[in-house]
Amino acid sequence: MNVEEIEKIIGYKFNDRQLCIQAFCHSSYANVKKLKDNEKLEFLGDTIVNYAVAEYLFFNVDKNEGELSKLKGKIVSTETFADIIKSLGLEQFLLLNTNGTESKKIYADLFEALVAAVMLDSDVESGKQFALKFLTPYVNKTINTEIIDYLTWLKEYADKRKSVLVYEEKSKTGTEHNPQFCFEAMLDGNILGRGVGQSKKQAKFFSAQNAYETIKHREEKF
Repeated sequence: MNVEEIEKIIGYKFNDRQLCIQAFCHSSYANVKKLKDNEKLEFLGDTIVNYAVAEYLFFNVDKNEGELSKLKGKIVSTETFADIIKSLGLEQFLLLNTNGTESKKIYADLFEALVAAVMLDSDVESGKQFALKFLTPYVNKTINTEIIDYLTWLKEYADKRKSVLVYEEKSKTGTEHNPQFCFEAMLDGNILGRGVGQSKKQAKFFSAQNAYETIKHREEKF
């Protein structure tokens, strides 16, 4: 494996190059060669990437919790990670023995493993910044993509049909400091969505999202 070439591509020079090699070592190859595979690195990298993106969105995007979760779900994905690996041409360095059955999942695992390798070779902050260096374009693209405001969408849907939209609180559980509210979104008395959240606003948002998904699913069937 040409570690120097990998370092040039990713813009990071390893102190311990064995971490770089392990990140590229798929279990199918490691089991045959009796080497360490990248699965534990992938596990650690997944946590780092999730935290890095969540922190970035928290400080840079003015959206509610539901919208931020939706954004993070789009960014932190197999498709995004695999696209990064392929755009950098890093798949050519993978050590694997799968008879040509490479997949997006394998590429995505490589990205997460690489993030963890950089973090272990340096520190947590460097690992986060390494991940964001490649993820930021995807973050910005996703932020600039229209996010569905489910509450507004459902109100407009009801208005067009001259239907009566009601959000009804069904229950409140949990403690005073950690409450859980449950709301149902109903059109003309028919329950279309149910949502649970730590605030009434959050629960209503999730019930509207659930109603939106219910309506879209019904429309797809006809």
